[in-house]
Amino acid sequence: MRASELFCRQAGLTPEGIPSKIQTTCVFCGDSIAVGERCSRFRPDKTFMNGTDLCARDTSRDVICGYCVHLTKKTLMLRTQNVCITREHLLPFHKLAHKKWLLQHPPEPPFVVLQSDAKLAHMIWRTPITLSKDLWYVRLGKHQLIVRMPLVHEAFESFESVADRFAASQPKIKRGDAPPRLPSPFSALGYALDDLDFWRIRSDVRPCLGPDDFELIHKLRLGEYWALAILCSKKETVNPLNPTL
Repeated sequence: MRASELFCRQAGLTPEGIPSKIQTTCVFCGDSIAVGERCSRFRPDKTFMNGTDLCARDTSRDVICGYCVHLTKKTLMLRTQNVCITREHLLPFHKLAHKKWLLQHPPEPPFVVLQSDAKLAHMIWRTPITLSKDLWYVRLGKHQLIVRMPLVHEAFESFESVADRFAASQPKIKRGDAPPRLPSPFSALGYALDDLDFWRIRSDVRPCLGPDDFELIHKLRLGEYWALAILCSKKETVNPLNPTL
């Protein structure tokens, strides 16, 4: 199953188009299209900017499957710019409080995580399905992130330990005047991944890091930084399934 099919099945949408006369491949999601299955011709206009994401780009294969047909419609594209799609729900994924809750309470796979950095963009067919709670695929605008969740949890625990060591190294102050707890060893955190300076280790924290901490930090990639920036934020979580919040 591809992400397009997962969304359409969750939304109650059946494949559109005409029966294919040949065995071919969807140029969007890459799924095979058997003889007789619904499909449609694909003719990109001048505003189409995702040519490099297509699974097939030659003129002999210019069709999209019956599920991806739905995802060319503006109304559905607008609804799926910042969402987590599961078999049962279309969960909002725009607010930081929702992102943090879902990282702490991952849905049962399969699911698809999408976060757009534009008003309107092709998202679903460009994103792999997440099949394990330990390995997430996240579409963050032009970035396709891989998030190794066990590594995220290990790093978060390491940051907690570093925060304890850093607090113990500070000069003693009056009770009630304690400084805010250190959220991470970095100078700043940015889950938009738009500033490389966000991930520099603070000079005053560096002495509190041991060899294991440095080794762990060196293992982190963009996907883990994205997740850690959200989890280390002070924002209270909000269950996206609760419509009253």
